[in-house]
Amino acid sequence: DMKIIHRVVEIKCINNQTRYYTKGDANDNIDVGFVKENNIIGIVNLKISYIGYPSLWIRDLFNYN
Repeated sequence: DMKIIHRVVEIKCINNQTRYYTKGDANDNIDVGFVKENNIIGIVNLKISYIGYPSLWIRDLFNYN
């Protein structure tokens, strides 16, 4: 059973149902669709300082936008 961690970028309440719109940190766009509250199994509360810098350096090295 594979678990996926995505950041919640928007929360909407529609017809008394909370909908969570998510996005992967490595993705440019918000995920298609939404996640219901009963599908959320946990919350990750972790910050690793400077973890994204190597990918930014590589992006700059190859002039990716």
